Amino acid sequence: MHKASPVELRTSIEMAHSLAQIGVRFVPIPVETDEEFHTLAASLSQKLEMMVAKAEAEAEADERDQV
Repeated sequence: MHKASPVELRTSIEMAHSLAQIGVRFVPIPVETDEEFHTLAASLSQKLEMMVAKAEAEAEADERDQV
């Protein structure tokens, strides 16, 4: 098993902390390779973009309902 460097660990902890701060539940998944890390990070980005789009659509619908 390849041990993560302190910088890699710090980056992972910062990502988890950021998600927790904004109230997003997440599941930590261990990775063994840089490729696997980047694949899962891309999946995270896509999921967050979908969540933002959904939240924006709901906010717009709420604004229309209030008018």
